[in-house]
Amino acid sequence: DVSGHGMAAALITVIVKMAFRSWVEAEWSLSDFVRRVNRDLCQFTPDSSFVVLVAAIYDHANERLDFVNCGHAPEPFHLPSDLSQPVVGLTQTGSMLLGLEDYIEVHETALSLAPGDAIFLATDGLTEAMNDQSELYGDDRLVEFLTTHRSKPVADLVTSLVEDVSRFVGSAAQSDDRTVLAFRVRGRHGQEDVTRHQTSPASPASGDSV
Repeated sequence: DVSGHGMAAALITVIVKMAFRSWVEAEWSLSDFVRRVNRDLCQFTPDSSFVVLVAAIYDHANERLDFVNCGHAPEPFHLPSDLSQPVVGLTQTGSMLLGLEDYIEVHETALSLAPGDAIFLATDGLTEAMNDQSELYGDDRLVEFLTTHRSKPVADLVTSLVEDVSRFVGSAAQSDDRTVLAFRVRGRHGQEDVTRHQTSPASPASGDSV
């Protein structure tokens, strides 16, 4: 998620996307990737601009997720397939916003996943969606929704969440982008289910699944 809106934010997004492509091709570590993004942002963007992001690698063979959270809220959520376990926010401290300081500390976290587990990510445009009574959708409402609907296929989970947010907001205007990403682990011999949905105040919704 990029600070600000409009053309300036779009240009910063391009810088980050280019770094993502280079990361895939060069096979940098998560820490190296985050530091390179930070370096480019400090070099090419205004001092007041910054980026928050979650960078992650899923190790299919070992069913492990390695991730770094650089100031992104809401945090990623782990949705265990075992319904006796709670939906948990993957809280991580220490990693900084990108683009503000030349030197940053980067902390990687590893999470073992079981077949059927899901990971959910969203930008703050979702949790900060506001209705006509100036009430926010909020983290608590999001966790409650994920807990209730986590057994659904991820495509249905995301669709249902987008509809729930729309019902909550009602006729209030959308003021920020909303991006949602979810994937479910299918085990070493299966294909992971991935779904993404994105809306912006000026454009219709878009979504895809792989």
